[in-house]
Amino acid sequence: MKTSVGRMVRKALVMPFALVLLFSCSKDDKSINLFTVDQDIELGQQMKQEIASKPDEYPLLDRTQYSAAYQHIER
Repeated sequence: MKTSVGRMVRKALVMPFALVLLFSCSKDDKSINLFTVDQDIELGQQMKQEIASKPDEYPLLDRTQYSAAYQHIER
């Protein structure tokens, strides 16, 4: 009897969560941007400098050996 009660409780908890997820999806692109485009660009440049300054911590793949990966990234 405990298993059927446990299943009912799980269903009672999962169903509202699933419904919230389902109805929270929308095609409206009214997303909230926390940063301006200029701030996004600045953050990207800072990350690039951070990665370039610490090659031991952030190893990069060789461009010639992994040319397909770089082509995919830069398309």
